[in-house]
Amino acid sequence: MNYFYSGLIIQISTVSLFHSVQGCPSGTFGRECMFTCHCTDGADCDDTSGYCDTGCAHGWYGNSCQQKNAAYGRPTSQKNGSFSQNASFAVDDATTTCSSSQPTVPGWWMVTLNDVTYIKTVVIKGESTTDIKGWRVYAGMDENRMSMTLCATVRVSGDGATIACDDDTVGNHVMVVNRQGPVVLCDFHVKVCSPQWFGPGCDHVCNCADQEEVCDSLSGACKTGCSAGWTGTDCYTPCTGNRYGEECKYGCGFCADDKPCNHVTGTCQNGCKSGWTGMFCTQQCPVDTHGPNCENICGHCYGVDACDVINGSCLHGCEPGFTGRTCTEECPTGWYGTNCSQKCGQCVEGSRCDPKIGVCSNGCHPGWQGVFCSQECPIGSYGNNCRERCTHCHGDKCDTETGRCLSGCASGYIGHNCSQVCPDGTFGINCTKQCGRCAEGEGRSCDAISGMCQNGCLPGYKEEDCLEMCGDGYYGTGCQKCGVCSPGTTCDPFTGKCPNGCALNYFGDICNQTEPFTDENGPQLAIFLGFMITTVMLIMISVTTCLVMIWRHEHLPEMSRKSSSVEKELPLLDRNGFVSDGEETVII
Repeated sequence: MNYFYSGLIIQISTVSLFHSVQGCPSGTFGRECMFTCHCTDGADCDDTSGYCDTGCAHGWYGNSCQQKNAAYGRPTSQKNGSFSQNASFAVDDATTTCSSSQPTVPGWWMVTLNDVTYIKTVVIKGESTTDIKGWRVYAGMDENRMSMTLCATVRVSGDGATIACDDDTVGNHVMVVNRQGPVVLCDFHVKVCSPQWFGPGCDHVCNCADQEEVCDSLSGACKTGCSAGWTGTDCYTPCTGNRYGEECKYGCGFCADDKPCNHVTGTCQNGCKSGWTGMFCTQQCPVDTHGPNCENICGHCYGVDACDVINGSCLHGCEPGFTGRTCTEECPTGWYGTNCSQKCGQCVEGSRCDPKIGVCSNGCHPGWQGVFCSQECPIGSYGNNCRERCTHCHGDKCDTETGRCLSGCASGYIGHNCSQVCPDGTFGINCTKQCGRCAEGEGRSCDAISGMCQNGCLPGYKEEDCLEMCGDGYYGTGCQKCGVCSPGTTCDPFTGKCPNGCALNYFGDICNQTEPFTDENGPQLAIFLGFMITTVMLIMISVTTCLVMIWRHEHLPEMSRKSSSVEKELPLLDRNGFVSDGEETVII
């Protein structure tokens, strides 16, 4: 024999408390899909709450359509007589049609339920002119009123009321008796909750420890106690204060946003708080993880277990090459090492150096060298890895990147990189000097650096730079010595010719040829010898005079003391220093 029990555990609006299974088969909903939908025209209901978009089917009521009118459509009977109306009008779920027992005399009306039922509440709706006060409701196992149990007596005036039985009443027959007159009923309900539901509107699910137990359909009380996560006399109050489970004796773990865990299972609905993991969020993050549910990997922290499990910050700083609070950011371009505190060298085209050790993986920018590209090219070199040599720069100084000479070009060169030799005819710094009077020949006229003429000078100019003309007495290529020109003249510096002819006994184009004396040259020889003798005598006289003057200067004091005696003894000297004896002059 089946019994209907009413019950209450949670409000329909509190969807999460049903422990529903998403995707229940059509026509079911709720915890483990154990409840049946009661929607109009057999439509499906919400998997979680049982709510029907189309409304409840006839005979069903409540937010989840779990309150049943057990009298709807069931067989009825009444005290019939003249002018009585159809007894079934009271169970057609319509207030516009009313049943009526025989008028003017005490009457009764009865419905036979489909199953033996715990009768808790009935609803009576009479005509607007009818007063139901004093009416009595009975319930029992058969149609004999004498064997039935009084459920309740109506104690309110009016045409309708919801009446709770004074005592638990069981039966499948319910009778309404009016000792003062006929029973006129426009609508009659026997309210029954679906199994595992309770409350005035059957809007709450039972939460008994024994899930097969049907709680009290009005109070929700469970004989086996409350199921895990629930408390209170009606097992309707969820665990509070971060508690969960059987008798609310377990403490929640570290749930995200400090929200309580599921009061039944203890799981954190939004995951774990930063730094915690596990089904119940009670396990601290393992090494090198952090954040909610420990889903984040620690950055490049220095040391082992050096990451804060909550926010991921590195407790002992970052490994070389990384920066930021969590050490997840590589060093910015241009920096490397611990805390990115060291500046990279001059990497090629501004590329990054290795963020850990600072090596320029792609090589150095032109003008720099070394493992870290921090050494500028030494003086005299430039370019990639300083392989290029500065060319002809003044002081050997050039731009280490481009090779451009910083202080100008060395002597003999011009151009952006001083790679061009001075144009022919020039030499020196910036090629500002003009070559001398160089002789023509192969190659350039003068050396671009020194100005020396490569092929010698033009006739009439001195070596090496051929800038000065030959001196007097010299001429031609290499400034040769002139020939013997006529007295008082010198030769032409270019041709070597004597403008006024040659000296005596010299001939030729440049007067450098002569002939020995012969007998035929007698007169000339005599003249020459006379000239030579005269010249020699003049030289001897000059020397003698100088010696006398020196002697007199040295012996003058002594000569003054003996002047008287000496004057008598010394011969007289003439103005030329000779001794005069009157007629003949003797050379001393």
